[in-house]
Amino acid sequence: MGLLDNVLVPDGGDWGGVPWRVVHLVGYTKPEDLKSLGKYLKTLARLGVNNIILAIDYEFDYQNDPDMARGEGFIGADEAKAFAEQARKFNIEVIPQFHCVSHQSWNEHVFPLLKKYPELDVTPGLYPDNEGIESREWDPTHPKLYPILFAMFDELIEAFDSKAFHIGMDEVFLVGSRNATFFKDMDVDEAFAYGINRIHEHLASKQQQVLMWGDRLVCGQTHPLGISFSCRDGISDALKLIPKDIIICDWQMERRKDFETMADFVEEGFRVLPVSWKDTGAIEDSLRYSTLINSPNIIGRVFTTWREEEGRPDHYGPLIEGVKLIKMYTNNK
Repeated sequence: MGLLDNVLVPDGGDWGGVPWRVVHLVGYTKPEDLKSLGKYLKTLARLGVNNIILAIDYEFDYQNDPDMARGEGFIGADEAKAFAEQARKFNIEVIPQFHCVSHQSWNEHVFPLLKKYPELDVTPGLYPDNEGIESREWDPTHPKLYPILFAMFDELIEAFDSKAFHIGMDEVFLVGSRNATFFKDMDVDEAFAYGINRIHEHLASKQQQVLMWGDRLVCGQTHPLGISFSCRDGISDALKLIPKDIIICDWQMERRKDFETMADFVEEGFRVLPVSWKDTGAIEDSLRYSTLINSPNIIGRVFTTWREEEGRPDHYGPLIEGVKLIKMYTNNK
């Protein structure tokens, strides 16, 4: 019996009848890498996957503003279109992801948008060489930002012929800091919600379902889960100010007895995708809790890899073990 024989089925299975069966992938933004990923679509489909969130950001051959492309050998519209068409043959939709607000730099390197338009930085002139920060962030209230951003989004939507778009929004730390400088006079939760709402409005006009990470919408006083999974700077109050049709990807990937953030998002009226990573114990804990909630607003699951799949997402252990657990919980309902 092969590695996958006890979890693969010809039609992929439905993970207990949920509509969103997602794997999140990063690092497939060179033509050869995207082509290689295409070889594994059939097996991913047989594992039940029907959506791939593909992190793109600046690794794309943007035509409207070529300065927004980062690095060399990035994918273009033709490669994106070919991959999306190939994925659709296996009933898999491709969801482009562009990290918004946060993750605008890596180490000392500032990414193209803030490099070309430093006036859009929420902490302009501070943190030379990005020392002492997770990453640079843009000012979500600056009106100059959105025409630039939306032109990029539109190129990705057209290239991938997408029906959904993931806007990131995780690990936003500087917007809530005392050093943040907003173009508009707003409190931090209003500023964060303003950015989400502007982006949502544009993407909705392009018939895109909007997804985002949920960690900045978790109040750290209520849920003291650590800086990467909750916040104490007031930004989480934005939860009350954003559209309910956004799908929240509940990024809680460590073992715990309960996953109350999942229940909180559901209670607020949002649809939720619990997010798993490499800890299979945490996957089981999350599955158990979602089964107890038993809400139609828990619409599936996202398996993240963060490059630990080493180019073979169809052989990624936590995904395979997670599908086994889903089958077990489904059969025991």
